[in-house]
Amino acid sequence: MKTSGGKGLHVVTPLQPKADWVAVKAFTKSIADAMAADSPDLYASTITKSKRRGKILADYLRNQQAYCSG
Repeated sequence: MKTSGGKGLHVVTPLQPKADWVAVKAFTKSIADAMAADSPDLYASTITKSKRRGKILADYLRNQQAYCSG
């Protein structure tokens, strides 16, 4: 894990580049949405600050194409 800014943690998982960026983004969004659905009092997967106040943001949008290329 790596910290970012004042409050963030990045969970980094090394993967062999078998899936394209669109598939990886969809996969990470599904994880973030599942976390928010499973524990809505703890997690949010939406970027809108008013919808995530007091919750941990599962920010799948940090997975930009540049990070997914070898």
